[in-house]
Amino acid sequence: MGKVDQKNKRGDIYKITDAVIHLYLVYMFVIFPLVLHDGYKDITITKYNFFKNGVLALLIIMALLLVLYLTDRSGNTGHPGSDRAVSKKHTILASDVFMVLFLIAGFFAFLAAKDRMAAFTGELGRRCGFAFLLLVGAAYICVAVGCSVKEWIYPVFACVSGLTYLMSILQHLEIDLFHLYASIRFDQRPMFISTFGNINMYASFLCLTIPLFMAAGMYADKCWKRVLYTFVLFLGGMAVIAANSDVAYIGIGVPMVVLLLAGIRNRVKTYDDRMVIGQNSTCDPFLGWLIGYAGIVLGYTVMAFLTTGTGKGYDKLTGLAKLVDHRLILTIESIVLVIGSLLYGWGSRKKADCVVAQKKGLRSVKDKKQASTMGCWKVIFWSVVGILILTAFVTVVTGVGNQWEIFTFDDEWGNYRGYVWNRLFRIYQDLPFVNKVFGTGNESIYTLMSARYSDEMIEVTGTVYDSAHNEYLQYLVTMGIVGLITYLGLIITSIVNGVKLVKENPLCMPLLAGMIGYVVQAFVNVEQPITTPFLFLFLALMAGMRRRS
Repeated sequence: MGKVDQKNKRGDIYKITDAVIHLYLVYMFVIFPLVLHDGYKDITITKYNFFKNGVLALLIIMALLLVLYLTDRSGNTGHPGSDRAVSKKHTILASDVFMVLFLIAGFFAFLAAKDRMAAFTGELGRRCGFAFLLLVGAAYICVAVGCSVKEWIYPVFACVSGLTYLMSILQHLEIDLFHLYASIRFDQRPMFISTFGNINMYASFLCLTIPLFMAAGMYADKCWKRVLYTFVLFLGGMAVIAANSDVAYIGIGVPMVVLLLAGIRNRVKTYDDRMVIGQNSTCDPFLGWLIGYAGIVLGYTVMAFLTTGTGKGYDKLTGLAKLVDHRLILTIESIVLVIGSLLYGWGSRKKADCVVAQKKGLRSVKDKKQASTMGCWKVIFWSVVGILILTAFVTVVTGVGNQWEIFTFDDEWGNYRGYVWNRLFRIYQDLPFVNKVFGTGNESIYTLMSARYSDEMIEVTGTVYDSAHNEYLQYLVTMGIVGLITYLGLIITSIVNGVKLVKENPLCMPLLAGMIGYVVQAFVNVEQPITTPFLFLFLALMAGMRRRS
């Protein structure tokens, strides 16, 4: 009787652990994106403290559960899979090793800093000091112990993200429902939006979420989910214009291509397996990509007409956002994608019905081939390829012709990112060997740039930079080559986790797509406590799912 009680107790501990982790996911996916305190004035410290409090609460609860676990080591687990499940939970992945090494690199960077208190708190930058690394490390460990993502997480996150998209759309159209601009100077208002503050931070969120919902829609198992994701992607397409940041185009474009290739690769298997079983086209990943991309382009087109037609928000648009002027091309793309999605979906259903009929002996192989032709696969495929090429061509030609700053590589490139990168490379080259290896201290960019280029920086850019606006360069300078290598190792091994897991569990694909979006936009954006926690959360979830697979 005692052994049975021990098994039940251990089983309850696992259930409670899973429930606690999912409660934390709700905290991060539902509350964290919406939280504000004093509008945009203190948004960075507000998000940081909210993230910190959530991690500390998670740590305390997980520590208590660990105590219960350790005090009951004599019994079996009672958990599905018994000893085998426990051994899998204790499996150490390569990404786990690199996460620990990344934290160790952060500690050495902290020791190398001249101002260790500032390096710990990150107060001279975006609050991403050593304390922040400890927080993301703790969150990673707690979530990666073996959390299995529930299907309801993505629809809930989609609803919350959709609200933030809608808020940015209204602000772009000069409808400030919550009066967040009341305390912001008029000339500064275009730099702030939604519940994320700076437009680049919001663009970072778009790069995380739009690819995520695109992938979720591709592998949706129910029609209502695909409808929800498509509607949210429609709002996301509108929000890209509202963000007015070239970061969004870069971070969304790459994962879109990756997902397109994934959809094409899985198309034949989908016909042979899921389509025949379900007798519908809802689970065809390529069709899901077509519908999702059509939603994004259609939303972008509608927002382009609203912006140019009303004139609201048009004057503040810069860079790639000027594509709103090409409304005819956007309209043609939208029509082609919508019609292509309808034709492909109809053809897919016909083929699925025909395969089922053939298996029942009702139709001939010739009928099957005829039904397959109805999908217009080749026509639709090359139409999509043509649209992508046309979009890229128009973007580059228009950008070069109008001398958009993104196509002019000098010190002014990317709102003076060219200047900052050039100076930081010079600084790194002149660092002592120890600092080249271990860095100059977390969030030390402000100190380095001020000490060497203060007057020149103010004269050229009009401000003092506290970030490299390139996370990889930021890690190279502040955490040394060791920090950069361990971070890249964490990213690469996490991608491997995701790729291996996608074959068994499609629920991992949205996390992988969101992670790719963040990793790409990080080349031109900053590390901060507003969206960076989502990256490490995605990495942890993929590690947990991989551990349970």
